[in-house]
Amino acid sequence: VYCSYNGRGFLRHVLIRAAGNTDDIMCVIVGAAREFPEKREFTRRLMKRCPGITSLYFSVSSSEKMVTGGCMERLWGKEHLEDIICGKKFAISPGSFAQVNPVQAEVLYELAIKYADIKSTDTVIDAYCGIGTLTALAAERAKYVYGCEINETAVMDGQENLRINGIGNARIVCEDSGRFMEEFRGGGLAADVVILDPARAGCDRRFLANLVQIAPKRIVYVSCNPESQARDVFYLVQRGYKLKKLSPVDMFPWTGHVECVGLLYKV
Repeated sequence: VYCSYNGRGFLRHVLIRAAGNTDDIMCVIVGAAREFPEKREFTRRLMKRCPGITSLYFSVSSSEKMVTGGCMERLWGKEHLEDIICGKKFAISPGSFAQVNPVQAEVLYELAIKYADIKSTDTVIDAYCGIGTLTALAAERAKYVYGCEINETAVMDGQENLRINGIGNARIVCEDSGRFMEEFRGGGLAADVVILDPARAGCDRRFLANLVQIAPKRIVYVSCNPESQARDVFYLVQRGYKLKKLSPVDMFPWTGHVECVGLLYKV
């Protein structure tokens, strides 16, 4: 086991993902160096002892802040973790973000879609869209959905997820969300609904400024950090929006953390 105090050892983390509605289990071994002692023998023994693992990866991380590194080596099994979320199929790579609580994730996504109240004539933006979960769910109801995500691996997953679900009225691009909104507005396009699910830090001012200029009728804000969400909602309220609903979803039982889904509408 790696020790951060003296820099000795090999194993930093073991990341395990279990699908909620399939039998897939993904395991990622995170080392402190590229040299993996007895890698083949380790893989053979692990798979013999844990035959339920469907994907086994090795990653190297040199940072205390990042659980996994940029490089992923597949040691055994399938390329993706496959799951069914809200009735749709999703492929998830080890480098893509996925909610850790699959049962409550469906509650979260269904609530976000309910608040969005998407009509068949609506154009929707799904900002910070990850693997395209909300993009796919919104596309069921909307005229067209634009998804944007800066993580290239997640974008590739998202594009594949649109394909395997037969969704033709949506596309996902690899782009910083603030820049995407700026280009969207500059292209003379309009959106009726914007769904956003940013990281804990929340939205930057570039994104929010362009969001206000696009002026969607409804904004659905999904957040894992109520503090940054409150800051961003205050910005929007000062610029012509009203917070209509705010609902917590207990994604992390027995902790003080919740996800929050907020609905804002243009006054």
